[in-house]
Parts: sequence; C-alpha cells; structure tokens
Amino acid sequence: MGLVSALVFFGCSLHTVNLEVKPSVEESPSFNAVHKKMTFRDTEISAWWEDFGSVELNRLIRQAIDENQNIRQAVYRVNQAQTRIVQTKSTRLPQISLEGEMGYSLEGSNRDRSDGRIGAALGWEIDAFNRIGAAVEADRFEVASLVEDLQTLRLSISADVATSYFGAVAARNALD
Repeated sequence: MGLVSALVFFGCSLHTVNLEVKPSVEESPSFNAVHKKMTFRDTEISAWWEDFGSVELNRLIRQAIDENQNIRQAVYRVNQAQTRIVQTKSTRLPQISLEGEMGYSLEGSNRDRSDGRIGAALGWEIDAFNRIGAAVEADRFEVASLVEDLQTLRLSISADVATSYFGAVAARNALD
C-alpha cells in the first residue's frame, strides 16, 4: 500500500502543466445570421471546381446546385427561420387584439332579436429578464446553423458531381 501511495504522489508531482501555451488553432469568426431573404445563389460556396478549367464540369455542378430539391428545401428552411426572428422580435411590441360577435335569434312569431358585441384588448410584456432577447438570439443561431447546413449540402453535391465527372473522364480515357 505504501508503494502505491508513493508512486501516486511522485507521479503527480512530476507532471507540470504549462498554462502559457496558446492553442495552434485560429479563432473562428463570429457567426451572424443573415438578415435578408435568401435566394438559391446566396451564401454560395467557393467555386473550387473552376480551378480544373473544365467548362463541362462547371456547367454540371451549377446545374446540379440550381436544380436540387434538397437545396431548395434548405433555402426555404433558412427563410422560415429568418421569419421566426421577426416574429419573435415583434413580441416586444404592444399586442392589440380585436374581437367581434354578432348573433341573431327569432323569438315568437314576428319578433326577432339581434345582438352584437365588439371588444378590444391591449397587452404588453415587459421583458425584465431578457427572455425575448434570448429567444431572438437563439433564433439567430438557428439561422446561422441552417446556413451552414445549406453550405455543407452545396459542397457535398458539388463534390459528388466532380467525383462522378472525373470517374467518367477516367473511364473514357481508359477506353481510348
């Protein structure tokens, strides 16, 4: 038992931690949500495939990106999330609601009766603990996440098309 205690004690005392070492990874830029409605060409990935100098490859990748239904859905999800930001921000403003009701009833042989009511309500939440601000920030992070998903999808599709294209070129060269 004494040997184990001595090994643990001396093993821990030999280990030193250098707290001055900086990580070799650069800081990532802050993520800001896009505030305008996105189109299919927004947040376009870099056209890395253009370095190959193939007009046919450029055309195929552009066509695949422009006509892909998954990309269209991702763009619509980003636009929907951006709309949720506006909706969440609007809860900071006073909320006004109007209600109306109309009724008609027959009583007896020739007597009829109509009732009508109209009402209005005004409500305003005081955001003392920044609940709405935190919800807006969460919605912005959701938009940033969806934009990154869209860019990942575009990159994946372009890589798949390029892989298929170069496979076809290699097969054609092998036949020649």
